[in-house]
Amino acid sequence: MRSTMALLVGLTLLGSAAGATAQSTSTPPAASPTPAETRPPKSPPNVASVAATVVYLPFKTFVCAFGGAAGALGAIIDGARSLRVISGAACTGTWVITPEMLRSQEPINVIAEAADL
Repeated sequence: MRSTMALLVGLTLLGSAAGATAQSTSTPPAASPTPAETRPPKSPPNVASVAATVVYLPFKTFVCAFGGAAGALGAIIDGARSLRVISGAACTGTWVITPEMLRSQEPINVIAEAADL
């Protein structure tokens, strides 16, 4: 049993050493960009969108929770379709504020339109 295990470990080491020499004779890969080069620049709209999302997200969560409760009440009174419509309108829409929204290039939809559901 020990000799079989030693043989397997030896073959594994031999195989990895052969692969390493094969890699060293090939052409070196192109230099990869550093993490600082791959990140987008921190511009004021990006920072402002994060700050706006931090402020907006609790409000949107409250709207969604209130819409879910109102939808449950509507389902008791009117049926399952009203649950889908009411809670769907409250919980869909914009959850994250993007820089495009801050530049007024995209709308901020707190509550989705009925046609979207």
